[in-house]
Amino acid sequence: MKQEDVLREVKTYMEQAKRRLVCSKKSKRDFCRALEASAEEYLQMNPDATVEGLCAYLGDCETMVANFMESLPKREVLWARRKSKILLVGGIVLAALIVMTIFYFIVVNSTNNVQFIMGEGQLM
Repeated sequence: MKQEDVLREVKTYMEQAKRRLVCSKKSKRDFCRALEASAEEYLQMNPDATVEGLCAYLGDCETMVANFMESLPKREVLWARRKSKILLVGGIVLAALIVMTIFYFIVVNSTNNVQFIMGEGQLM
């Protein structure tokens, strides 16, 4: 297998690991740099490396992420979790406001065009 293919798999592996990380952008960047350096070191030592061999060398993605998360300060992890929850709630509130605004304009526009039909002999 070509090294380009293996490097492409490393990128996929890193993306999976990055999604599991709950920390600051700086910590994620540091983690990815260290992971990429380990992968490049392995590929230099083993020019005919396979994806399976590289994954075995790097280890299980979830275990690696868990170990990295344990090495981070608890405060950083707590802040990252709180921030993600705040963004999620903010997104939900924003979506609800947009839906309510659209619904309001549909209802207001549909009731403004109501016409009353009067029959003969009826008073207004």
